[in-house]
Amino acid sequence: MESSFQIKYLESLSQGITEVYYNKRYCDVTISVEETKFECHKLILGAMSHYFNAMFSSGMRESRDNVITIQNVDKDTFKTLLKYLYTGDDLITMENVQHLLRVANMLQVKCLQEHCENFLSKSLSSENCLNIWKMASAIGCSKLVKKSWKYILENFVIIMELDEFDSFDVNDIISLIKDNDLNTSSEEMVCDAVIKWIQANPEGRKSQIDNLLTHIRFPFINTKYINKLKGIEILTDSGYFQELVKDLPIGMNEKASNLINSRILLPHQYQHRQEQVLCIVGTRSRHPNPQQTELKCFSYRRDSEYVMAKLPVEPGACFAVCCTKEDVYLSGGYHGQTLFLHYNGITNTWQQCESLKEGRFGHDMVLLNGIVYSIGGCSRSSQTLSSIECHTPQNSHNEIVGNLLLAVSFMASAAIRNKIFIFGGMLQDRTFSQNIQCFDIEKKTCKIVGSMPEMTSSASRVVVIDNMVYIFYREAGIMMFTEESGLIKVGTMPEFDHFGVVHHKGLILIVGCRNNQYSSLAFNPVTWKITEYTQTFKAAMCGYHCMNLVVSKQHMKNVELDDILGQAEAGILQ
Repeated sequence: MESSFQIKYLESLSQGITEVYYNKRYCDVTISVEETKFECHKLILGAMSHYFNAMFSSGMRESRDNVITIQNVDKDTFKTLLKYLYTGDDLITMENVQHLLRVANMLQVKCLQEHCENFLSKSLSSENCLNIWKMASAIGCSKLVKKSWKYILENFVIIMELDEFDSFDVNDIISLIKDNDLNTSSEEMVCDAVIKWIQANPEGRKSQIDNLLTHIRFPFINTKYINKLKGIEILTDSGYFQELVKDLPIGMNEKASNLINSRILLPHQYQHRQEQVLCIVGTRSRHPNPQQTELKCFSYRRDSEYVMAKLPVEPGACFAVCCTKEDVYLSGGYHGQTLFLHYNGITNTWQQCESLKEGRFGHDMVLLNGIVYSIGGCSRSSQTLSSIECHTPQNSHNEIVGNLLLAVSFMASAAIRNKIFIFGGMLQDRTFSQNIQCFDIEKKTCKIVGSMPEMTSSASRVVVIDNMVYIFYREAGIMMFTEESGLIKVGTMPEFDHFGVVHHKGLILIVGCRNNQYSSLAFNPVTWKITEYTQTFKAAMCGYHCMNLVVSKQHMKNVELDDILGQAEAGILQ
């Protein structure tokens, strides 16, 4: 944190630079843009722009000249950029942002470039995302390219109908339809988009038809649809298409996987697309099979719930979980205290791994540098544990790597950089710890680094965003922790019977049950405000954990309506 003295110094410095800008005093260089002269200071330009810094320190003619001409920039945009360099004023609008971004990128003004990219990222819409993506790609703004491309994938159904879609070049279309994250309800829709694009310029694009068709996943397309394609004129001259469907029977209505000519299909045409979903692992709280641990997924894109593969072994209550992009790790539990399971969202399979060295329940798990750590908890004899055990996924090996300073169970934990922070928890005498412990995975040492407020319950869930830890306590409220600032309270936690938390699109979703009703809230980590979330996730579970997980769409089987709703007389949590 900056001291008040430093803040006052920076404010004074900024004010002085602004005055120099308006008074045009002490200028030592003139920048010429479109024959307009701008009186400037080498010190300011060199400090804010890597381009000017390199120019003035190179020893070349430009470093000695008092007049420098800048090409490929319009004078109004340069004037706005210059005012930003001297004053720091926020001058970005929808009308000038793309011009400013190009110039900031060219002159290597990093802070302005980042500001423009953030502005455009927040302004993405179906109407402008293609243009923004093209512009960002042309000038190499990788973060904006990634965000705008993700927006295009997510809103493909709308974007494919726009006139701007027809202006994509063939490589853009191929990149789009081959992306596993493309948000489409069917492969038929992908084929429709390709045909629409070709028909926008049939003479100029007919040579690309065979190339494009090799990226369509025909095994997942209905035969009835494929037979309709035979009547489309632009496909009659496609040797690839004619070879693909030459033996396709007429009148059938099923997936074409076993009916088309598979000899000309490529491996990627058999790959199912993927989707990031909300994954919830918890204990069923209603019939059938109450008290059974299960994994369910909920689509952020549509109001759908999916049942995934069953656990091979029942862990019982008080297990712990953590996840990577595509994997879930589950360990311990009251019935399976040495249990260690691995679930993969692409294959939809569970694997039982090497057992924990020390059985535990009421513990916590974190993932750090690709290694899974199981921390503390209780043993079968109700002894509170201090041991920390690591699991290496590459060889499925477990080993104890250290100990907590204070043995605790039912605590909150988070991984930041190369450290694991343990917040509070229950001690051996069943009282609650008011200490924050820190375990260094490199030094394998643990120490107390802070204190907690007094609590009557340790029930909590954790989200980490950019090395900031947000802890949601059922009774004590919402806490934020950083290594630099320690622990502070940032919100009041609404009353939930059961809940989990997950980071999604800049918000932290609080998903659970309140007063026997499903409820979803959104906590904004910037404003610290809580609002109702538009989507409700009906998880009839208790003691559950929420996480984001990428799964293959082939395994996303909808839960039957009567299973979603349950028996009316049973209620949510019976």
